[in-house]
Amino acid sequence: MGKLIDLKGNRFGKWVVIGRDNDRKGATYWKCKCDCGNIKSIDGSSLRSGDSTQCTECRKVNLNKWLQENKFIDLTGMRFGKWHVINRSYDKNKARYWLCKCDCGVIRNVSGSMLKKGGSISCGCSKIGTINVKDLTRERFGKLVVIKQASNSKSGVRWWCQCDCGSKPIRRMAASLSSGKSLNCGCDYKTIKDLSGKKFGKLTVIKRSKHTSRGVSWLCKCECGNDKIVASNDFSGGIYTQSCGCAKLDGIKQYMSGRFLGIDASLYDVLSPQIKFAEKTRRDPENKKALQVKCTKCKKWFTPTRSQVRHRVDGLNQRVHKDKSRTGKYRVSSEGRFYCSDECKQSCSIYGQIEWPKGFRPDNYRNEILDPDLNILVLNRDSYQCQKCGATEDLNVHHIEGVAQEPMLANDIDNCITVCHSCHVEIHSQPGCTYFDYQREACE
Repeated sequence: MGKLIDLKGNRFGKWVVIGRDNDRKGATYWKCKCDCGNIKSIDGSSLRSGDSTQCTECRKVNLNKWLQENKFIDLTGMRFGKWHVINRSYDKNKARYWLCKCDCGVIRNVSGSMLKKGGSISCGCSKIGTINVKDLTRERFGKLVVIKQASNSKSGVRWWCQCDCGSKPIRRMAASLSSGKSLNCGCDYKTIKDLSGKKFGKLTVIKRSKHTSRGVSWLCKCECGNDKIVASNDFSGGIYTQSCGCAKLDGIKQYMSGRFLGIDASLYDVLSPQIKFAEKTRRDPENKKALQVKCTKCKKWFTPTRSQVRHRVDGLNQRVHKDKSRTGKYRVSSEGRFYCSDECKQSCSIYGQIEWPKGFRPDNYRNEILDPDLNILVLNRDSYQCQKCGATEDLNVHHIEGVAQEPMLANDIDNCITVCHSCHVEIHSQPGCTYFDYQREACE
């Protein structure tokens, strides 16, 4: 942002800047006093550019004074050269404009001063009429023979021309004819190349179809059995239509299923380290960059999707997600085990639940070790305040040395510290201190 320019005390026309006013919509406004005594808030850019030099009252007084000095003369019905004044149009910047009609038929607004001084005598047709026009009648330009003159305007002279192919007469600019740009009516480009029987990707051209807005079109048969009408332009260039749309649909299905190894296959080097402490992994024999895991039900090797791997990692890390229901409560991710098919998923006895039977859940290891009063003691010691940022809401008790790593220090109050939820998340995002690192260390 640029440095503010102080305008206090400066004069802009009849405005004198008194002081700065409140900013509006990102613009700096200044309180200004007019010589007549009116006070108004003006944008600083309008003052510096000269768009505002006086108040509205002073502008009206000056306009009335100017109108008295320049007596109104009605020009309606008068003629100035080829201009015939119809009526008064509007006033702009102390200039009065009149609606005028030229003898050639052009209607335009012209200022009164230009009419009276002779600065404007026509729409420009009088100037064009003085230019010597070369007669091109009966002259030949390629396949075109000039018949007669069509029009003469500011853009140039146009001529009616007849092509040797016998089509209707067409209009062409004299400059285009003389330079050689127009040598025919376009008949040289009307020869259409027959594409019948040719193959483009999955499409085979059967016959020519009706002329569409995109030009010449062809009826094509796709390998999937569908018919498709394709324009000739879609068969040219480096990228052309190759199917009725089935090829693109197949690609989308492969992409969504994750089996298209070139796009969405799970990368072994990236994803294997995140799950190999709990799952058996290997490289895909057909693609060394792809990851394969064993199905939980049938123990068959298969290539999982990125989404399956992500859900498995979340389940192993017991990540907490906000419930999408209206309650807004938080829930723990499911374990997200790997299944090669829906049949294996539905027939698995532990699908949709954790390893232990329904209705039974063993006590958490931390709950067995930790003293129930430990949190209260730590919070009271730290005066219910985050020791990192000073927050007093959404507080957690963090173990400096992990409970699973150092069980002997689990109930040591000196091994605990009060932090808010945001700081707690930041702590466990540090390398070597993530929940993933703790679980991997416990498994090893």
